[in-house]
Amino acid sequence: MTRGGVTRVVPDVLADDLLETEAAVGPNVTGFAEELWVAFADTHAERLVGSLGELDWRLTQRGGPSVFGPVWEAVRAELERADYDGLWNALGRFSALTATQPDALIEVLEEIRARLDGPRDGDRPTTTAQPQRPDAQASDEPLARWRRPRTVDDVRQRMPELYGHCAVNAPDLLETALDALWDLRLQDTRPTNPHPTHAERVILDRLVKIGTLPDASFPARIVTWVKRRLEVSSRDHDMATPLLILRPLLEKEGERHSLETPRKIVFDPFVVSATWARPIRDQIRAVLRQHASGSDLRRAAAAVDLLGEALRQPAGLFGRSVSGEEILRWESDDLATIDVLRHVADTTRSPVIRRLVRHELGWTAERAVSIPVRHAALTLVTALDAREDDDVVELLLHSHSYGASTRRGISVPTMDELRAAVEAQAERESEMSDEQRQEARSARIRRRVEHERAGRDAGVQQIVASLTVSDDPSHIVAVLDQSC
Repeated sequence: MTRGGVTRVVPDVLADDLLETEAAVGPNVTGFAEELWVAFADTHAERLVGSLGELDWRLTQRGGPSVFGPVWEAVRAELERADYDGLWNALGRFSALTATQPDALIEVLEEIRARLDGPRDGDRPTTTAQPQRPDAQASDEPLARWRRPRTVDDVRQRMPELYGHCAVNAPDLLETALDALWDLRLQDTRPTNPHPTHAERVILDRLVKIGTLPDASFPARIVTWVKRRLEVSSRDHDMATPLLILRPLLEKEGERHSLETPRKIVFDPFVVSATWARPIRDQIRAVLRQHASGSDLRRAAAAVDLLGEALRQPAGLFGRSVSGEEILRWESDDLATIDVLRHVADTTRSPVIRRLVRHELGWTAERAVSIPVRHAALTLVTALDAREDDDVVELLLHSHSYGASTRRGISVPTMDELRAAVEAQAERESEMSDEQRQEARSARIRRRVEHERAGRDAGVQQIVASLTVSDDPSHIVAVLDQSC
């Protein structure tokens, strides 16, 4: 930096230049980096690991030699001897290496994870032989005596962020990182919202978020990974299913946020291109089609929920206006989703899944902007409501609230009739004042609630009559047990 004829050199820049000059000459390593590590590792290990990792990256990017190997082997040897406290402290010092040495770091992370998953002889307590932090101050020692020793769970909870950063900086590591992150997610019982470094949050926020994808290849590879992971195990863990990772890839709109000033966050809404998203969404629908009809009820319900998410219209985030043209760009995609839901309803043997399909279609059947989409949803909803053998399940699923009005006994209008009815309602509302439109809307809601209440009461009476058709109480128990 030069001002007024005076040149100032930033110390770190000068140090980096001197280090690079002394560490290698052309394609040859001088051994200076290793000597530096031997001399100062006891007191400045953290800074040395970061600086030598950066130096190695700069040299190898220009086709030069690698100088990091001996240093990294020394670090790995220390990690092999470290207890949980030592591992926890070491992982806290490795964040800089996710950018400069992601391949080497993820290899070590995998070794640590395998060690943590191996036979456990209890959480080994901190001992006096434990490697201490190189930069620890003497004043910290009294506090360390009173601190709770780190456990295997503490060490695991420090790993997800490192895996995520490695995959961001080295996209070829995505699948390795996903395997590790998902296993760590299944071992972490903490809620995700208060813990941004939770493995599930790292996957969803860093690797799958559609507005900040680290690499263009990630969406297709993530779907392939989910498909493979589902095939590895026929049933999901009690805590979660890998299908949840697909949700961000089904968004039709989103937002990016950034810190404009230390006290001001700016949110930037964006629109997802239907053309760009179609191949990914087709790939996702193929996975959901398979598992929504399967025997694993947890997995099938999650798949139906995601199909409902795929049908959701753009709503406009942070005041962004959504045009009818934008919604209609998704028409063929929405019709493809309804085709999958129809296949699920026709092939599943579970009345629970059929009723979940019906409820995912309810809003679309009544309010979708696209007439072909609304008609397709309405047709399937009407067919599902006509099944009397699903009534008990419907009552058990939604006994706590009023759902959509049943369409049993109501015929489906033709496409032209539906379009004419929608246009007529729009014309009537265009002639009303805002107050009149609000009154008309309130009246429709009241009529809807009354109709749903009457339908629910009639349904309950019909179900009770069907259950009590036999004098044998075991019949009632058998039907309820099967439905539950």
